[in-house]
This record gives sequence, C-alpha cells and structure tokens, in this order.
Amino acid sequence: FFVPIAWAAFVLWQGVPTAPDIFSMKPDLIPFLLWTSSTVNATSTSYHFFTTVKNIGILTSGVTKTRLRVDLRSNGYWDIEAFKNTGGLVPGGLEGELWAFALALPNTATPAIHLFEICVDALNSETEWSEVNNCRKARF
Repeated sequence: FFVPIAWAAFVLWQGVPTAPDIFSMKPDLIPFLLWTSSTVNATSTSYHFFTTVKNIGILTSGVTKTRLRVDLRSNGYWDIEAFKNTGGLVPGGLEGELWAFALALPNTATPAIHLFEICVDALNSETEWSEVNNCRKARF
C-alpha cells in the first residue's frame, strides 16, 4: 500500500478530527486595504481616505461603525474623527468606506508627516473572533 508523501503530510498536519469550536464561529472584521490621495488647489488640499472592510470570519456580521482618525503633524492628538456606517457583511464580504476633507495645511518638504488610523467595528458593537485586528495606521 503506497501513500503519497503530500497526502501523508496533509493527514499528519490535520491531526485527529475534533468537533468545531462553536465559540470561534463569529464574524471578524478587518480594515483590509487602506489608501489616501490628495488634490492641491490655491487655498487647501483635498484629502481622500479609503478602506475596504472585510469579514474574514465564519458568520455574517451586523451593521457596525467604521472610524477614521487623523493626526495632523503626528503630534499624538487626533485632529479629525469621523464615522461611517458599515453594513452587515457575509463571510468574505467587502464594503468600501470613503471620507473626503479639504484641509488648509502648510506645504511641507517632509513626506509622511501626518498619520491616519481606520478602525472597523470602532464601537465594539459586534462580538468578533478577534478584537485585536480592527485598526490599521498609515502615514501620509
């Protein structure tokens, strides 16, 4: 009787079958993608902040709030805070959220001086599989 090595490795890795863990059967929302763009005019710069919220969990999520915070000049103070409603997402489901602001910022030669953070399920209204993967930060 011959067992292919790939199959043997799969069986060994899988181990003994166990009953599903009903406590891990939850939605899990993450900020999957982040980006920002800007347009400069005579008096201000228009900034756009975007995220794709993704449910990487096993169950459908309820409606939640996604939060954007902006720390201008990265001084540790959140200068802007804004929320968007995120609809319920099936497992693997995606929803895009977009914020736009016109900010009168001085021109600076230092790139990436500002910071933004996007948090999904920002008000913790959804019981998720993991609560530690809800936020991401980036500089702009």
